[in-house]
Amino acid sequence: MTMGKNHQAEILETMMQADFYPHPVERVGRRETHISTVFLAGSFVYKIKKPVDLGFLDFTSLEKRQHYCLQEIALNRRLIRHFETGAEMIADADYAHSVGQTVEKTYKDDLSSIPHEIRVTAGYPWEEILRWAKAIDTDLIALGPHSTRAQEKGVVRVVGRVGSTVENVVTRETCPVMVASRSAQNDQLRFKRVLVPVDFSRSCECAVSFAAELAKHHRSRLFVFHMIPVPPFPKYTRIDYTAHAAHSKKRLESFYEEYLYGTDHRYLIKAGAMPHLEILTCAGENNIDLIIMGSHTKEKPGKWYPGSAVERVAYRTACPAMVVTDPGALTHWDLSVSADDGEGKDRLIRVFSGT
Repeated sequence: MTMGKNHQAEILETMMQADFYPHPVERVGRRETHISTVFLAGSFVYKIKKPVDLGFLDFTSLEKRQHYCLQEIALNRRLIRHFETGAEMIADADYAHSVGQTVEKTYKDDLSSIPHEIRVTAGYPWEEILRWAKAIDTDLIALGPHSTRAQEKGVVRVVGRVGSTVENVVTRETCPVMVASRSAQNDQLRFKRVLVPVDFSRSCECAVSFAAELAKHHRSRLFVFHMIPVPPFPKYTRIDYTAHAAHSKKRLESFYEEYLYGTDHRYLIKAGAMPHLEILTCAGENNIDLIIMGSHTKEKPGKWYPGSAVERVAYRTACPAMVVTDPGALTHWDLSVSADDGEGKDRLIRVFSGT
């Protein structure tokens, strides 16, 4: 199959639009080489090979361009920086073995008492994590939100962002993903007090289902938290809040009681404007050991980011945070959520308008 130049020109023109991309992009930059067009879009770079034949290379067909794109990816994936010296090098089996030994030595106190396997591979971290997760049919992925060597590497980190590795894993993986921003105490790891922030979305329903099963296993107490989004006083009064809180309590019970039956749980409702701040405050006030959140990343086509509340909570919380994206995350745990008929449940969040 050969792609006409006019057809590729249409694609290149479309790729100059910021809303073409499935991730946040403020503006798009474009660069030309003799064989490729390169687009700088937010934190990602896209390369389109031109349909040219220069004698020493032939990109005239779609199949040939795809072949050489894959070859380029395979070659670049092996180019790394040594984890100790920072020297640029090609990863090989000997290097992978030395990294594996270093990992084993570094974490021997944590791993010595449990069965484990260490795998080392070169590539983009999130891609390799997803590839190995699929290969071993994993039930849970645990990650740290940021590299502690970011400043040393010259990488700019955005405050409140969990980082590209966590973001890409969360938005593409169906199994639960746990994000630990700091070391957890042994008492916390018993997960006796678990917070589940909810907003009546499908993903939050999945999070409640997962949390309920975990609570039954660990004999945990669940705190199901909902924030009523409201404007500041005096537009929103105590009378308004009391009425809305009562209505929200009924909605919470109708949505989640079927999953929470048989667990020690309570509903917490608070009015606020910034969900992540209210969630973090609630976690601190109730000595929470684990936060389980639903992410909206897969509820709408094209939304390829975890959501600001998930990112900011995972980045700032003192306890581990677990993200559940969709019903597929529950299958390994023999769990499910009730069928969504599209009309049986009101999933809308209503903001007080003062009228």
